[in-house]
Amino acid sequence: GPENLSRPAFRAYAESRNFDREFPGARGFGFIRRVAAVDEAGLVSPKSFGVPIKYIANSAPKDPVNLRISYDKERKALVIQWDYTSSAISHFVLYRSENEQGLSQFHAIDGKNREYIDKEIKLDGRYEYAIRAFTAQGNLSNLSQKVQWTNK
Repeated sequence: GPENLSRPAFRAYAESRNFDREFPGARGFGFIRRVAAVDEAGLVSPKSFGVPIKYIANSAPKDPVNLRISYDKERKALVIQWDYTSSAISHFVLYRSENEQGLSQFHAIDGKNREYIDKEIKLDGRYEYAIRAFTAQGNLSNLSQKVQWTNK
């Protein structure tokens, strides 16, 4: 029962749950145990309040999906777009590889945006992109699927 519940046991239980799947929108679990206050003379206060044990999960944000690239002839640039359903993130980080050199961080993008215009391209280059979301607390999503563009 709750009288035998310890902080480590509660934390282990909370960490075993998948918040995003089981409790969409939840930020964590809380447990409050009311305890009686006892003074030096052994008198018990009937109006005492418990000390809360609260665990807030810092779960990873959802992954950006449907990453896609198109070429804008007027701007001579690649338009990278993605879908993201949550507004609870601070920014995205776009990763880019040029001519198969491996993905590296390329540009930070405000969390309100779902598009980036890459004007730093060579028309004879081969490019690969991926993106991930970041929360204000520093939690990050998985890297999205990779997409490629080659001018052929």
